[in-house]
Amino acid sequence: MMVETFETIGVGQWFRYLTGIIEVGGAALLWVPRRQGYGAAVLGGTMVGAVLAHLFVLGAASTLPAVVLGLLSAFVLWSYRDQVPVLSRIG
Repeated sequence: MMVETFETIGVGQWFRYLTGIIEVGGAALLWVPRRQGYGAAVLGGTMVGAVLAHLFVLGAASTLPAVVLGLLSAFVLWSYRDQVPVLSRIG
């Protein structure tokens, strides 16, 4: 399924591997003390890209999982905002 999805997007299979590495790296950062905010930011950015790909290329009907995961990443990022210097000034 994912092979066809990335072929439909038109970026090639190398991008599927890159996306997987980024997702695993972001998930690993969630387990590293004082780096959870960065992990959530990486995963949130990945989900923004996924939502955009679904909206503009794949069809809006399949965006729900990416939106939910993006919102969860945003919640984790907000919870650990003191670890990210740009966000720690916000509040």
